[in-house]
Amino acid sequence: MLRALGVLSIMLSACAVPEPAAEADPVAFGGPTARLQSDGQVQIFVPVEVGLPTAQQARDVTDCAAAVSATRRAVQFARHIRTSLSEPVEEGDDADDTGIRTLDAVYTLSEALPRGDFVIDVAVFAETCDAAAEDGLNG
Repeated sequence: MLRALGVLSIMLSACAVPEPAAEADPVAFGGPTARLQSDGQVQIFVPVEVGLPTAQQARDVTDCAAAVSATRRAVQFARHIRTSLSEPVEEGDDADDTGIRTLDAVYTLSEALPRGDFVIDVAVFAETCDAAAEDGLNG
């Protein structure tokens, strides 16, 4: 009987309710910069001043910057190609030692609806990205 109770307590402890997840660290982004490439693509750079963004946070901020850039160029669609996050440059490297991470994203700008899964209808999407425009998108 005691053995059965011991097995039961082990089984119940395996079903314990997990601790609630700690809140994510805050993330703060600097003002985005956009560079139009000769092939109709726009490259977006966003400094990550505080924290480490989730994939969704990175995508949200670069999508907004791409929508603002496309709006300024009177283009209706932007298709996401890629987003990467660079690590801070180590001291002593020849590159600029800013000490912050940078999001680097590429989008194709298009008048016609492009093929692909990650297409932004700029007219619709830009309305939700007023904050990105106020941050002073360059380019």
